[in-house]
Amino acid sequence: MPYTPAQLVFGAVSLASFPASLVVVYYMMDNRSWCLADHCVNGAIAPQIRISLAVFYGFLAFSAAVILASKRVPGLRRVLSKSIYPGTTITIGESAWFLSVLLICCVGLPVTYWRFWWDRRGDRFIQQYSRIRLVYHTFMMVSGDCVAILMGFLYILPSKNSFFATFLDLPYTSMVRMHIWIGIGNLVLALSHFISYLLSYNLTKDGISANLFRGAEGRAWGKGGYYLLIGFAAFWVLVIICGSSLAIVRRKFYNFFFYTHFLTYAYTVMVYLHAQSMAYFLMPGLFMYIIDVGIRAFTTFYHDTVTNVIFEDSGYITVTIATTKARNAKPGQFMRVNIPSVSRFEYHPWSIAHSDEKSVTFLFAPSVKAKEWSTLAAEHLRCYKQGGHSTFANVPVVLQGPYGKEMDMTVYGKMHNVAVFYVGGTGLAACTAGIRKILEENDVKVIPTKVVLCWSSRSGGTANMSLLKDWIKTGRVMLQLHETSGADVDKSQQVLLQQSGEFEQSELVFKGRASLTSVLGKFVKPMLANGEMLVRVGVFVCGPAGLTRDGLRDADRFMKENRSACTVEVEAESYEL
Repeated sequence: MPYTPAQLVFGAVSLASFPASLVVVYYMMDNRSWCLADHCVNGAIAPQIRISLAVFYGFLAFSAAVILASKRVPGLRRVLSKSIYPGTTITIGESAWFLSVLLICCVGLPVTYWRFWWDRRGDRFIQQYSRIRLVYHTFMMVSGDCVAILMGFLYILPSKNSFFATFLDLPYTSMVRMHIWIGIGNLVLALSHFISYLLSYNLTKDGISANLFRGAEGRAWGKGGYYLLIGFAAFWVLVIICGSSLAIVRRKFYNFFFYTHFLTYAYTVMVYLHAQSMAYFLMPGLFMYIIDVGIRAFTTFYHDTVTNVIFEDSGYITVTIATTKARNAKPGQFMRVNIPSVSRFEYHPWSIAHSDEKSVTFLFAPSVKAKEWSTLAAEHLRCYKQGGHSTFANVPVVLQGPYGKEMDMTVYGKMHNVAVFYVGGTGLAACTAGIRKILEENDVKVIPTKVVLCWSSRSGGTANMSLLKDWIKTGRVMLQLHETSGADVDKSQQVLLQQSGEFEQSELVFKGRASLTSVLGKFVKPMLANGEMLVRVGVFVCGPAGLTRDGLRDADRFMKENRSACTVEVEAESYEL
């Protein structure tokens, strides 16, 4: 995909942060005056830590090489993007990478310098400690270093303006999932570190309290008098961060999750003050994140304006914003949106439904909770319109992005005979951009791709959706709309497509959620009957966790039943994250 000059510059700068970090870390090891932590690393162990850093950087380079290879080798891409079992969005590539990270953190890297440490200090510990305390103390030290290594991976993933996101074209949902998994792993290791500390120091003659709260007596900063207390405080800050990040908390109390995540900055400072080794692996990800935060902070000084708002009959809200930031946006990408008059700090990801040189269009749905950001944003726009204002020019908006990768349906869509979009709720936004691109390509293709859209919504009025009105009139897209609310669909309100359109279809709105099996059976199965050619089917699934799970299972079942007559490539985006 083409890159803008800004993307090239910021991507190159974030890439340069890796060798820069390595240079800084090397100097930190050799110059104790550079250490601001209470527990500084002894220079004698520096050669072994350098070996660990080489393994860490080498693993990242190997990961990048595999990702780039998958872009050019279709077979490798299909294997890595394949679900680990039917019905889940977790892929083989994600699972393999995460398991590799755990092996690197918990086995590979600690071994490279812990044997050296044990050879130098093991005899003294054997003389001073009982066997059980020796086990506790060794596990405490090893788990602490595992946390340091895992922190390095943790900070690399959330940066939206980075060479990983820009040049490797990584799926943002995969990066978020890995960030969540590594965060959980970080908490588990930190808990192990904390418990082994309690068990180890409880066996001393003074007990835990003396080592924790009175350990600084007679010791200056940098001599190890305070690192236990700082580590104790950092652990509980991490518990708050991870607790608020749990799916059940994040979905029901998003504002609480959003603001408690700022504690990450305090946690980062505290773990460094706890032990200098935390900085060795953290540095490149931290540099990239600082660059990312700086870019996003810079955008807050440039406001765009809302040009049009449509309050759809279905309860959704379509918002068009005048901006040039989305002129190079690709189908499947999103932007982070902030409305300062609603909240000064909160940004929410909105999928791009349509973009051009001068504007971008989004679709969002208000939350059921009165104090959530999306509900407040909807109410603010509604009150502004009801106040008699002819335009929304006085509603400033801050946009960041676009972020994310282009959907595979449009990148590899030229090889598909049929493109099926099976979406629910605001998943409609992402697929409309993809459908537009496919239709544009159809205008110059000898054999156009057949496009099918099946959209499920809890509310009624789907047939009046502004994003769909042109396709309803022209019939260029096979549409099937499903309303899953309790009220029955009024047959008198059924919309009839023009029979002169590209496809012939009468019924448009149906009651209840459709299964992807029935959609594929209705629109794809007839193409398999003649058996003259292998039909290539692309399926895009996006929506709530239940819809996504069922859609993936249906696609897998259909592919197995018709393996000899068609191929099915599935791409999924779920709300579960």
